[in-house]
Amino acid sequence: MTMFKELQRFELFSSCSEEMLMELLSLPYRRKEYKAGDRVVRVGDTCEWLMLLAEGTVESRMGAQSGKEVVIEKMQAPKILAPAFLFAKNHTIPVEVSMTTDGVVWYIHREAFFKFMTAHPDVL
Repeated sequence: MTMFKELQRFELFSSCSEEMLMELLSLPYRRKEYKAGDRVVRVGDTCEWLMLLAEGTVESRMGAQSGKEVVIEKMQAPKILAPAFLFAKNHTIPVEVSMTTDGVVWYIHREAFFKFMTAHPDVL
């Protein structure tokens, strides 16, 4: 699967042409492959990147008062991870997100993504 097709699987980018996506990929981004069990987000990380789960599944967990971890949500690709924290005043993520299968996560810098949305209001 090409990088463009991988991104077009997300509703957010489904109507974007390859030219638009080339413009997006000229901005700060990275694509990272993970193995099952790898941590994608740690509690307390700041959300400076739009995180796109392109392949695989993840689980978000939060520590409970009893000392045990509680599974908050299980998500399967394609899925945007922690989108609310991208736009929040406090960008600190209160959960841990780990891969439950092998997978791929795209990271597009928040400011670059905002710039892209401003240039392409239909993405909004």
